[in-house]
Amino acid sequence: MQSLLTCPTTPFLLPPSLHNLHSQTLLQLQSNHIAQTKLKPIPQNEIHARTRLFNLYLRMYVNAGAMQEARKLFDEMPERSLVSWTIVMSGYARHGPASEVLMMFWDMLCGSGGGLLRPDSFVFAVVLRACGMVECLSYGRGVHGLVVKQSSVVDSFVENALVSMYGSCGALEDAAVVFGGIDKPDLVGWSSILSGYVKNGLEEEGLRIFCDMVSGGIEPDAFAFSMVLGACTNLECWDFGTQAHCYIIKMGFDSCLYLENSLMDFYAKCGDLEGMRRVFSHMSEKNLVSWNTFINGYVHNFHYLEALRIFQILMEEVSQCDDFSLLSILKAVSGLGHLDHGKEIHGYILRAGIETNRYVVSSLLDMYIGCIDHESLYPRVEVPLKLLNYLEGGGYDEFIMTSLLKWCSLESSLETAKRVFTRVEQPDTAPWSALISGHSWNGCFAEALKLFRKMQFDGIKANEFTFTSVILACLALENLRKGKELHCKILRSGYESNFSVVNTLINLYSELWQHKQALKLCSMIPDSEISWNFLIRACLGAEDYEIIHKLLWRIQVSHGNLDPVSACDIFASCSSPVLLNVGTQAHAYMTKRGLISHPTISNSLIQMYSACGKFDEAVQAFNLMPEKDTCSWTSILSARVEHGHPSEALNLISQMRWKNKPADQSTFRSVLNACAQMGLVDEAFRLFFSMKEVYGIEPLEEHYSCMVEVLGRAGMFEEVLDFINGVPTFKLGPLIWRTLLSSSRIHGNMKVAQYAAEKLLELEPSDFSANLLLEQVLLTLGEWDNALKLKTKTKSMRASSSWIEIRNRIYEFASDENPAKEVSAKLAEIEGKMEELGYVADKNHLLHNAEEEEYDGVGLHHTEMKALAFGLISLPHGMPVRVVKNVRMCGDCHSACKFMSTFLERELVVKDPYSFHHFRDGKCSCRDTW
Repeated sequence: MQSLLTCPTTPFLLPPSLHNLHSQTLLQLQSNHIAQTKLKPIPQNEIHARTRLFNLYLRMYVNAGAMQEARKLFDEMPERSLVSWTIVMSGYARHGPASEVLMMFWDMLCGSGGGLLRPDSFVFAVVLRACGMVECLSYGRGVHGLVVKQSSVVDSFVENALVSMYGSCGALEDAAVVFGGIDKPDLVGWSSILSGYVKNGLEEEGLRIFCDMVSGGIEPDAFAFSMVLGACTNLECWDFGTQAHCYIIKMGFDSCLYLENSLMDFYAKCGDLEGMRRVFSHMSEKNLVSWNTFINGYVHNFHYLEALRIFQILMEEVSQCDDFSLLSILKAVSGLGHLDHGKEIHGYILRAGIETNRYVVSSLLDMYIGCIDHESLYPRVEVPLKLLNYLEGGGYDEFIMTSLLKWCSLESSLETAKRVFTRVEQPDTAPWSALISGHSWNGCFAEALKLFRKMQFDGIKANEFTFTSVILACLALENLRKGKELHCKILRSGYESNFSVVNTLINLYSELWQHKQALKLCSMIPDSEISWNFLIRACLGAEDYEIIHKLLWRIQVSHGNLDPVSACDIFASCSSPVLLNVGTQAHAYMTKRGLISHPTISNSLIQMYSACGKFDEAVQAFNLMPEKDTCSWTSILSARVEHGHPSEALNLISQMRWKNKPADQSTFRSVLNACAQMGLVDEAFRLFFSMKEVYGIEPLEEHYSCMVEVLGRAGMFEEVLDFINGVPTFKLGPLIWRTLLSSSRIHGNMKVAQYAAEKLLELEPSDFSANLLLEQVLLTLGEWDNALKLKTKTKSMRASSSWIEIRNRIYEFASDENPAKEVSAKLAEIEGKMEELGYVADKNHLLHNAEEEEYDGVGLHHTEMKALAFGLISLPHGMPVRVVKNVRMCGDCHSACKFMSTFLERELVVKDPYSFHHFRDGKCSCRDTW
């Protein structure tokens, strides 16, 4: 890029012609005034003519902005009329200070300088306007009381001034009451109430007022349009703003420079840079505000290079800039890290003589800080130090100090930060906030809390940056009590609706397992401003999946932001066959948002569809991935094993080797499970030993468990017990014994089943399945007394349940509840059909039946059968029926489902804690080994 500052300029000064005219006018007024005061005393009958002459000079002084001379002349007047008071008070209201209007009005009422005067409507209007300027509500209410007593002065001037005063003072209810009492409000009245709502942050209500105003036949002026554009800018309401733009053109205000600048700002804040460019290119006249708004629009939207280009054109065509231009362009330079351009701008600042402007110097320091390579071993810090030396002896204000403290914090130079801080006389909020934030950034969380307490003791009010830093310190220290205390302080300080503060509080409560408290905070700020990521992660940790799905709906409606991690969490919350519908909706939404292409999200999508029993969709998600990492391969490999495709899983591991995709612990778990399903004992041992020797992966308990399953499924129980004896003690956990128990039940080996169940109950005495299985084993072995003791124990344990989703609603069927009549009728119908086709219940499933009560029927009494029957009633013909069960599927039900799949003409899917069961054409995907 070429030099940004090709044209040298001088600081902005008042044009000589205007300055001379101003001086000549004052000299003429003063000479006339002196000449008049040297005249002989005027007779009483000419005093009124003299007062009119004085009023003429008063008006000339006021119009010239010379309030000091006007006040001096006013004080020397022998007699002051109501017009005299009005001229000077209106001058103060126009040129300031507005507080002088209130004092003069009090003097006028008290009869200072002559007889009592009765204010007219214009005086009341001026005074009320001044009350609004200084936001003195109590004084304004007093003036309102005088107006009520002197009802004859009430006209449109006073009514409109009352509305404006109450609106400026934040008393919108009073403003609305006054406005509602106006018979036929004019443009000024409508604009006053509109301005009151917009300036007090109620932009949506302000836009409704504007619509009422237009529908009532009142044509807006430039001021009303500026309020509307301001409201649309704050709300980022592009639709309403563009309609307002069309109305502005229709009304002929499109050449109003102030509105054109407001339109550019509106389009920039809404992210419509093309709209901003269009307004700028069609402007017949551009002032420095126009250029600044144009540049800042690009900076606001992070188009820093374009901002630099426009700034260069500004310096070439206009040859001047101001502090606002410099603040924006320094931010752009900082964002790009272009230190050379920053130094060039620094040189211009020195040549232009504006290096004493505290805002400019503070931004200059921020620019240097932003351009420092803090990751480097030798960061370029010489320029901030030179600035520090340059300012030596000149005194630091809080803005410069804040930048210096930020720099010290980023450099982890906390002692330097404290020394800089001590140089601030009576430090205000900004330096305190920078010092506290610096300590939080550098991990000194306890010290940050101490500094915050001292700040409070010194009576300094915290701002949003202070609160967010201290909240994060509480989070880092996991100090929930301090966090709640801080929350109370935030409520008392009026920051309960601040977006940044509320989101940081949501983060605090979410991370500290208080997700319900975090959810309550969502009502404090608009949905579009909530950081949903913290909430979703907290709800996932609490397994509150229903809340996550409600949050997803709110995110869709509010167009909220999601990061890839939260998208993965949402898919994880849908990982159940009964939540498939929610999962597919989430998939559609993520696709629309363009998030699916992210590898991490695609991996979660594979896992979700696999967990929901939609194996084909999982494969499709894998095939559509443009880039596949190790996690992608492992996810689809695991899906193939889980859904009964072990040979395909082993083929995938070969493809991974060919594509140089490294295997991880999850990969080996899936491959070993595939070997177990196929009975490949030797291959399993080869892979198991290669984990550490070839891949350098230390086997975990789950890998030892896989080897137990490999040997157990092969019926090699002597070998499996020898293998278990060789497992390191610290890796010999419940999973291994639960796996051995599963293998022994497949083969009906009672002795091994008893041994495994007892070992499991030593580690987990309340395991429901192990207790029931051990009870059945003891009964089989003839140990009646011990079996009776266990039966008494298991009666107090939970009942089994199954779930099915129908049209976005989940239905539960518990073992201790009777089904509805229609479900019972459907079960009877199926039983009759099965008996007609010659089905005979298989009674060789003693251990497989141990997790639910016995029953003398064809196996249609358990909870999954009730859920399947309800699905057959409720779902369209041919649609798969998907059921989730919380205990292992019994052998009777398994045999019944295989037989049912031969005549129901639809797939039956049952997911229990141990396996997926896809029943098609009389077969199950588990190959009867679950």
